Amino acid sequence: MIIQKSLLDIPVIFICPDHNEKYTARKNYMISMLNSHGFKHVQHYKSGSESYPTCLVKATIDILQNNLNDEPFLLLEDDVAMCTSQTIIEYPEDCDAMYLGFSKSAGSKTINYHDGSSKVAPYSEKYLRILNMLSTHAILYISACYKQAVIDKLTEVSNTDYNSDVVISRLHDYYNIYGYYYPFFYQSKLFDSPESETHFQFTSNLEMVSQQCIVTAYYPIKGSKHTNDSYRKWYSLFFECVTCPVICFCPKEMMEEFSRLKRPNVQLIEREFHSFEMMSPKYMNLWNELHKTDPEKKIHVPELYAVWAAKQEFVQNAIQLTESKYSVYIWCDIGCFRERRNGTFHNVHDHVSPGKISCLFLPKYSLIGGGVLAGDSLAWENFSFLFKKELDENPNCKDQVVYKNIVNDTNAVIIPSSNIYGDEWFYLTSLFSI
Repeated sequence: MIIQKSLLDIPVIFICPDHNEKYTARKNYMISMLNSHGFKHVQHYKSGSESYPTCLVKATIDILQNNLNDEPFLLLEDDVAMCTSQTIIEYPEDCDAMYLGFSKSAGSKTINYHDGSSKVAPYSEKYLRILNMLSTHAILYISACYKQAVIDKLTEVSNTDYNSDVVISRLHDYYNIYGYYYPFFYQSKLFDSPESETHFQFTSNLEMVSQQCIVTAYYPIKGSKHTNDSYRKWYSLFFECVTCPVICFCPKEMMEEFSRLKRPNVQLIEREFHSFEMMSPKYMNLWNELHKTDPEKKIHVPELYAVWAAKQEFVQNAIQLTESKYSVYIWCDIGCFRERRNGTFHNVHDHVSPGKISCLFLPKYSLIGGGVLAGDSLAWENFSFLFKKELDENPNCKDQVVYKNIVNDTNAVIIPSSNIYGDEWFYLTSLFSI
């Protein structure tokens, strides 16, 4: 659901110390500028006399504490100009904050400084998701929970010289921070600001904005390891949490429900179960034979083995459908999100190598996990070839056994599991996102 409001009706608070002639001129400029654009509820907040950035940190804490509810308000710094005549603001229902001003710089995760270029990910053709941006000159604060999180983080550094934008950028992974592809406000050169760093827009071409694509699938299977009710909860969370482009294969019977649940970043591909090679008569005979000797046959069925084996086939199909336009394709089980958490996958590039498949190793079980696998088009081509070759030579194997037999340091990036983000089986979903 999209929320629509008149920007001119939303309360606006701008921070300005107004303690000398220079800042009194800024205050008067801001009042005049906002009034000229038709803003109806403009408030000047006079920040303290402490040195920068302490004065800005304390002012932001106080303003948020006085507006600690789920009503939106626009917080501005005193050096901005408006660069659009647009007065209707729209944002997704789950939005915690909307960035109406941009920066080309990212905040460091460890030090009080910038760290490379800011990252964004597509949410739809209209909105993008802000991931680590240094920019506090124009923020539409919305949810009370996010306002409180900013208060808490800024309070931790309120007696230091930490910059507020660095601290706030570290929260982006954990909340839904959105923006349009263009800014509403920029830092003006009238105040000696580096205008080019904030007066720009992102391309609306999603191919250029995001370089990773998630591939997943869901086929209801009777007698499967988990009930369809369990999967209903999990795939609902998957569609809620995963924000980068998604290709999802499903049968006709799931199209209506998935169409209601999905966001614009998800492309549904209707394909019937037996239309894939791993579900063909040749391989179904193999899965039926495997089931006879499976120690876990009470919770496994032949169709489940087929879906497991088809992961590489789903990805190969997605690569063809998208004409290899993404640099990384990630298989992610649709049941990997069993609670609400980050699903941007924007850090996957730090954990892949050209031509190699990235996978999870679980030392406790001496297994290669199949829940999340990542690699470029060449990596998936090699992985698929090796998978089918091994399966033909050693047919009495489940997918995880096949994986263990074919991956090594020459063709894979093997990542040891950890439970630092929760369940170790889903470690890669968090490692690739946070």
